[in-house]
Order: sequence, then structure tokens, then C-alpha cells
Amino acid sequence: MSRDFLEAQLRENKGKSSNAALRREARIPAVVYGGKEEPTLLSLSETQTQRFLNSHHVGSALDLVIDGEKTFVLLKDMQSHPVTQKVLHMDFQRLMADEKIKVSIPIFLTGLDQVQGDAIVQELLNELEIETLPRYLIDSLNLDVSSVQVGESLSVADLPIFTDENYTVITPHDSLIYNVIEPTAFEEEEAEEADGVETVEATGEESEGEE
Repeated sequence: MSRDFLEAQLRENKGKSSNAALRREARIPAVVYGGKEEPTLLSLSETQTQRFLNSHHVGSALDLVIDGEKTFVLLKDMQSHPVTQKVLHMDFQRLMADEKIKVSIPIFLTGLDQVQGDAIVQELLNELEIETLPRYLIDSLNLDVSSVQVGESLSVADLPIFTDENYTVITPHDSLIYNVIEPTAFEEEEAEEADGVETVEATGEESEGEE
């Protein structure tokens, strides 16, 4: 099965000035490490990388094509500009076919706009940490909540992946992913939170007066 890929070029220089020069050329500095090999400095096309990131994220597996040769990697980390959100640097980890890897995969709830009645789905967990072999890596967990009812909930232990022998789930098994409540319960929770904030603010004002 073919995988998504990014084309990369080798680079020799490192440091802030070198990286800044690359960015002016619309290229992103990157590094790939692991797999019992020395780290390799790379640069990526900003345009191609942005297209890739439209449907992928940190934790996604892909092929890096370096000088025509494919290297199976995991997008391990990514640094972005705090204002422009432009990608500044990317870290990739080489994947070995027979070595398990720990990753956090995002959880997406689908069908939220189709939930019946006044039920409110509270999202409580947005990622799942697992350990698996590279060939079993998945990009995300998509859970359909369109038919849920008030009073229902889903925990990590309820997921099919929890009983799949190809995966070891590291996230606590009793962690709730979501629960379904009535609007009144949701409003009461919000009111309690607001009361808590007001109490803290009032206490803070009294403390300031004493000083």
C-alpha cells in the first residue's frame, strides 16, 4: 500500500542564520533521526508541506523521499510561528519494521451536528496514547456520536482498539472520552464553574486589601 510522502533535500549547514536563509527560499528546515543512524539534516518545500499538513498532523506516518530513496518516518514534532502559524522546523523519527513505537493519536467525534433532541455531548479526551508496530499505525480515531442518547458515555476500555492484540493502550483504561448529558446538567456545571471563579476573585480582592 502506498503512503503519503514528502520530498526532502539534504542540507549541510545548521543554526539560526542557515535556517532563516532556507525560510526565505520557502523551504522548511527539518531533521530525521533514530533507527540506529546518525541524525540527518533536511529541508522541505513549504508548499508541499502545507498541503500535507492540511490532512495530517504530528504523529502521522509517511515516507520521506531523500535523493530518490524512501525512508519510513513518523512526524515527531513541529515548531510553528506563534503569530503567522508558519511551520518553522520539523522533526521526523525513522521507523523500524520490527520495533514498536509509542504515539498519541487524536480522537475526533463525528456526527455532533446530528445528535437527536437536546442531548449535549461533552468531549473529555482528545487523544489516545498507544504502542504498536509501525505497520499498524493509524492517523486518528474517528468516533460517530450521531445516534447517542442522554446518559451514555464512552471510556477508553470501550474502544475496539482496546481489545485489538496489535495495540497496547497506554492511556488509563477508565478515562472517559465523552458523556452525553441534558442541557440542564450542562447549565448547572457552567453555573458552578462561574461561582467558583467569582469566589476566587472575591478572595483575591480581600487579600489585596489586607496587605
